[in-house]
Amino acid sequence: MEHNQPYSNLIGRYVLLLRLGGELGIKSRRTRRRMISLLRSNLNSLLERFDLSYSIVDFRGRLLIAFSTDDFPRAIDKTITSQISGISSISRVFVSESSEEEILVNGVKEVKKYLLPQSTFAVRARREGVHAYSSMEIAAKLGSDILDSDILGLRVDLTNPDTEIFLDIRGNLAFIYSEINYGIDGIPSTSQGAALALLRPNINSILSAWLMKKRGVKIIPLFFKTEKSSEEKYVRYVESNFSPVLSFVDLKPLFDVFKAGKNLCFYCQYICETICRKYLSDEVVQAIISPTSFNFNDEFISLEALRTLESEVDITALRPMQFGFHGVEPSCENLPNTPCCEYQTKLAISLPKDLDLKKIREVLDIILAQ
Repeated sequence: MEHNQPYSNLIGRYVLLLRLGGELGIKSRRTRRRMISLLRSNLNSLLERFDLSYSIVDFRGRLLIAFSTDDFPRAIDKTITSQISGISSISRVFVSESSEEEILVNGVKEVKKYLLPQSTFAVRARREGVHAYSSMEIAAKLGSDILDSDILGLRVDLTNPDTEIFLDIRGNLAFIYSEINYGIDGIPSTSQGAALALLRPNINSILSAWLMKKRGVKIIPLFFKTEKSSEEKYVRYVESNFSPVLSFVDLKPLFDVFKAGKNLCFYCQYICETICRKYLSDEVVQAIISPTSFNFNDEFISLEALRTLESEVDITALRPMQFGFHGVEPSCENLPNTPCCEYQTKLAISLPKDLDLKKIREVLDIILAQ
């Protein structure tokens, strides 16, 4: 098997070490192989954007990406963690042989690049395989050698160090690093098909798409424009973290008719979901992701309004629950935390007493004719 190879060509180089999403570890062997194959395919599609030759190898439960140069751009790390689901975390690591002598020599050499004088540090080690030392022993020995180095004023602090030094020792290789960048986790995109994401310039629609992406759904963005001042920030975020927007839909005709009413949010949701039907395809995508199970910002939808949408619009909608999910996905905190449009203080979908289906059809005809 591939992970039994020595991988001697990686020793002495810097590579990206990718830890697989925790859920992949509990899948059957066959399903795990299929999902890792999808993950590699997704990584290949993303890495093609960078003008670098590279190779992706499996090594004892990890994926390693080795580039043609050790000085590969930091943007690659960030792009992978923000766009590739199925990755729990990623680290830029130096690859050493796993003998005690090589770990100690290379470990001291590496930490000199990022340990500051008069600072504190801790060494954290973990092993997989058979070695002549335990994890605690190799951590203690490397820590002692670092203290004996020519970096002035270093102290060990195992509780709250300024810098953590990690040793991930697996078989005949040892990975030395100081940073862990956390990714989306979940399972690989496209493993559960594709869905159209109903997106507006509002954090809840972004979170809904994120939750489904973590579940292995390929996100196809459909963006509804509300003339909000920060709209372009959302568009850039969507295209950076998901994929290019399939189409833009201008909701100005909706606001011209319904902006003065208290049920604007219901009519907006009704019209947006109805328009989504136009983009569904039996071959490519059969469902939409709709942001209607709110948690962030105290936004809400009534059960009556939800039942009406389900029956009247007649569309297969995935409505991911956001309870306990507070906008902590990559870069969400940089998006403006404001309602979808300038006409409402917050998104609140409740059923109108007199549902005006005639006006809805008139507005739909105008929007679809654009």
